[in-house]
Amino acid sequence: MGRKLHRASSSFQLSSKYPITQPAPLLTTLPAKLSHSLPLPLHLVVAFVSTVMNVLAAAVVHLVDGPVRPSWNFLTTLTHAVMKSVIVTHPPQGRHSLDILAVSRMPTLPLPAAGGSIRDDEVLVTQPGALSAIVKSALTIDARQLSAKVDYSGMSLRSFAGEWVRHKSLGAATDSEPVTLFLHGGGHMLMSPKTHRILTANVSRATGGSVFVPDYRMALDGPFPSAIEDALACYLALTGLSLPTDDGTSECRASFSKTSESPENTRVSPSRIFVMGDSSGGCLTAQFAIMLRSLDLPKPAGIVLISPLLDNEFKASSHHTNWDSDFMTFDLDGLKWGLDFYASGLPTSHPAITPMNADLAGLPPMLIQAGDSETLADDSINFHRRSAAAGNRVELQLYTDMFHVFQMIPFIPQTADALGRIGHFVRHAMAVRKSPRNSRVRRLSRRASRITLVNGKCIKE
Repeated sequence: MGRKLHRASSSFQLSSKYPITQPAPLLTTLPAKLSHSLPLPLHLVVAFVSTVMNVLAAAVVHLVDGPVRPSWNFLTTLTHAVMKSVIVTHPPQGRHSLDILAVSRMPTLPLPAAGGSIRDDEVLVTQPGALSAIVKSALTIDARQLSAKVDYSGMSLRSFAGEWVRHKSLGAATDSEPVTLFLHGGGHMLMSPKTHRILTANVSRATGGSVFVPDYRMALDGPFPSAIEDALACYLALTGLSLPTDDGTSECRASFSKTSESPENTRVSPSRIFVMGDSSGGCLTAQFAIMLRSLDLPKPAGIVLISPLLDNEFKASSHHTNWDSDFMTFDLDGLKWGLDFYASGLPTSHPAITPMNADLAGLPPMLIQAGDSETLADDSINFHRRSAAAGNRVELQLYTDMFHVFQMIPFIPQTADALGRIGHFVRHAMAVRKSPRNSRVRRLSRRASRITLVNGKCIKE
């Protein structure tokens, strides 16, 4: 869908089919105001120079005074400095941030670097309007509250793209291996399956199965809850399940357009399906699981939340205490402004928007991974506490000194350990579903709530 960009001073306003109803907050720092008042090419030069200077400064500090966190090696420090500089120079309300946002959805990593084979596919959805109504009802959303809506009138079929990722070390797909539905992150507004290929290929290797990554609708592509509708469509396509329309005259179904090309596209039992997501994709994963419970559909074998954004109100103290150690340091006023746009007229406290505020009973087995030094650390800690109190089997693995979604960076030592633990969670969850009467499996599955440090020491059972 086309987007018009109305430029005013150094901030932008969106004027489109899905308008932002609140004016953008002003930029808070003089460098940001100056940089975003320049033409885009000059802004990029300034941002590049700023990044180089920040990286050099971080390198000097690392060598002279030591790293920001004790376990960081020199390469980790440089990586953190680059990512933090890019984030700081592009606040959500910055004039050129939307341009950078668009670019972020374009990169395609070479397959050897990604470590896997990529196959494009497409999800076909019948009765998309009825599916949208079902999702809104399951999430107890009053459609009249939404400031923007997708017009599905006269639309009996819609489609959206996605890709299958399979690590090159695996053989041909079988009907007994796990299948992962991976919902990529990006602050509800940016990134794509292409930007996450290194992570999804490594998830494929760790789990021993194929990964489907949908190019679901972000906030600028479709208003809330469009992303949840797309996640549900993927699940229906994987499982072959259907949902009756409200009037009972037909059914909502979904399928893959290339069903004959691979065993991955045959119907998959929910007992083999895992739903995973990082950052805002972790939020989407939690929203999806809560909605699935409300629809009384079969649960997936498990869900994995990687550095999840679970409190869209941003009330946690870790946003301030971990400001120096994480690169996810967006301007908070701009971030809240962007989340108001994502919420499409609903308060960000609404349980459908913020999973932290939802009823968490009856969710699938859950693994949460986060760094204790990231700004979203408290989201994982608090969600683990609330989910365990609701009676779910959930494990939180907190990685000492680690920042946001470190699992995407293959040369950080903790990444291999984290991916290995995801693989262990998948294998164990499948064993529970396959052999529920096995006494050893029953003993393992009784550990309803656990917090683990990176060194494997269990600090709470």
